[in-house]
Amino acid sequence: MSYEKYEGPEAETDIPTDADSWELYSGMRGVNLAAARLTKALKKAIDAPKRKEAIEIMSRALSVDSKYGAADTEPRAIAERCLTDTRGGDYAWEL
Repeated sequence: MSYEKYEGPEAETDIPTDADSWELYSGMRGVNLAAARLTKALKKAIDAPKRKEAIEIMSRALSVDSKYGAADTEPRAIAERCLTDTRGGDYAWEL
């Protein structure tokens, strides 16, 4: 598993950077590219000016890579935790 520190408007947290840390279907071809896309989208969501925009960015990214398991409960919970940690508030049930 691989993580990197990322600073958001409210605080810093560890964000996932690979398929295992995102809990994707790691045996699939292309899953590492999917993990990289999710990490990029998460950074963009953390830096988004408004909560609604952050949710839209991350929801879209999770949906696009759903064939790799990104739309499953675990990756959504990971994204929600990262958004909550870095932006404050509660992102549960939003993604």
